[in-house]
Amino acid sequence: YTTLFRSGVGKTGLAVYWSHRVADRFPHGQLFADLHGHDEQGPADTGAVLDGFLRALGVAQDRLAAALAERAALYRSLLDRRKVLVVLDNARSFAQIAALVPGGGECCVLVTSRGQLGDLINRHGATRLRLGPLAAGDAIELLGRMVADARVAGDPEGTARLAQLCD
Repeated sequence: YTTLFRSGVGKTGLAVYWSHRVADRFPHGQLFADLHGHDEQGPADTGAVLDGFLRALGVAQDRLAAALAERAALYRSLLDRRKVLVVLDNARSFAQIAALVPGGGECCVLVTSRGQLGDLINRHGATRLRLGPLAAGDAIELLGRMVADARVAGDPEGTARLAQLCD
C-alpha cells in the first residue's frame, strides 16, 4: 500500500505511469478507480466502485449482494491469492476506500490522496510517499520536454511562471 499527497503535483500521472511499468508483475489483472475525492460533484460512491471492480473480475450482476459488506467480502475472496494491482486514485478518506482494500497479501494497492489516510497506514502498513512540487529547473526542463523547446527558450520568464503556477 502506498499513498501519495498534495494537490496538483502529478499524483495521478505518477500512479498511472508506474502502474503501466509494473503491470506484468500482476498477471491476474489491474483495477483502477477515480474516486473523485475532492471533485465539486463529491466523492464516488464506494458501492458503485466495488460493483465495477466485481464486474471487471467476472461477477455477474445478479450475484452482487445488496449489502456493501457482503460485496466487499466477495471482492476479497476473489482477490485472495491473486496478484492484482489496485489503483485507488483521488481518495477522500480511509472510509471511502476501506471496502476496496483487498484482504490478501498478494495484491498491491496504490492510493493517491490529498489526505494523510492514517488508518490505511496504521491498519494495513501502508508506505507514505509525499510528493511536492518540482524544483524550478526540473519543472522548466519537464515543460521543455512537453512542448516545443523553442517556445520554452523563447519565453523564459513565461515558462518559469507557468512552471511555478503548475506546482
